[in-house]
Amino acid sequence: MPPYSFTRLNTYQTCPRKYKFSYVDRIKDEEESVEFFLGSRVHETMKWLYDDVRNRNIPSLGDVVCDFVGRWDKNWNSSVKIVQAQYGPAHYKNIGLECLIRYYQRYYPFAASSTLDTERWVYAKLVDRNTGEIFALQGLLDRLDRAGDGVYEIHDYKTSRYLPSQAEVDGDMQLSLYEIGLRQQFPDDVKKVDLVWHYMAHEREMRSIRTPEQLGEIEHLTIQTIRAIESDTEFRPIESRLCDWCAYQPLCPAKKHLFETEMLPAEEFLAEEGVGLVNAYTEAKAKRKELETLEEEAKERLVEYARHFGLAAVRGSDIVAKINISVEHKYPDAKDPRRGALEGLLKQLGLWEELTSLNTGNLDKKVAAAAWDETMKDQIREFGQPKESVAVRLVRLKDEGHE
Repeated sequence: MPPYSFTRLNTYQTCPRKYKFSYVDRIKDEEESVEFFLGSRVHETMKWLYDDVRNRNIPSLGDVVCDFVGRWDKNWNSSVKIVQAQYGPAHYKNIGLECLIRYYQRYYPFAASSTLDTERWVYAKLVDRNTGEIFALQGLLDRLDRAGDGVYEIHDYKTSRYLPSQAEVDGDMQLSLYEIGLRQQFPDDVKKVDLVWHYMAHEREMRSIRTPEQLGEIEHLTIQTIRAIESDTEFRPIESRLCDWCAYQPLCPAKKHLFETEMLPAEEFLAEEGVGLVNAYTEAKAKRKELETLEEEAKERLVEYARHFGLAAVRGSDIVAKINISVEHKYPDAKDPRRGALEGLLKQLGLWEELTSLNTGNLDKKVAAAAWDETMKDQIREFGQPKESVAVRLVRLKDEGHE
């Protein structure tokens, strides 16, 4: 079996059906989103920049801008997909330029650490704690630096508009898996690893470290994900906002019919069988809701009539409506601040032993049935909030005498 990668694992966690299309059915994704295109060009320029830095040849800011623009113009093509139609290619190109310019101005002359490699492949072996089974993992980290004796930094560039919290980066699995691979490759040299994210669109650097226990837990969770993949036979789709960027929508059971009917002329659209079935079901649901509303309104008028005349049964043509109106008390539950005071009262009245497993849901019935002093009952009832319950039962008139 080929090694798993973080991208592969993340694809499954995002949408199992997309994973199936991509890794099981091996259906090639012909589309490239503009966000992916932007990230690729920025990463290429960052690799070029740090490769020159490693050779002690620091490019100027103008050189960096020219490199990015050249890569963008050379690779741009009409098949790049822009989901947010209000933005054109120039908008995303400018985002890339701003990311690079801000990064360059912040870190120039790039002397905080020593770059060892860019776009470096790392490999890891994940061992199942229970079975000893080994799973292979690989990943491509953006940049590897040495910040001191035995101190390494794994850098990752992000061009997205989303900025996570510190808690989110502290729980990030991608760079954690890279660290596991790095420690396995250099077991005698790596003493400490700093994980560093550059959110370039926000000009933010975020850092995190992992304890051995955390790395062990991440290894365990990753193996669980791999086992879930290998045992999955359905690969159910998960719908999210990311669906708009997915190239497999025309094949996906959650999106296929929408695509098939989207461009149909109005007459063909309304005549399409699935459209007709959904419309019929929607209409039936609307009628049912309307009937439920009418039923509730009729019930309210009937109950009000019974209240007004003090009736417990009201006759219709061949039906008798049996109306039962009762009042129960809702007592403080374990989360209610008044619960302690209620328990204190029960102990004071000497009733606590009888109610050692206090269940406020049936306390009202216990109070009503108990042979306690009425003053004691009233004191307990003061803690209850009265709640009226109304039940209407319909009985055929011919059965009335047999109840």
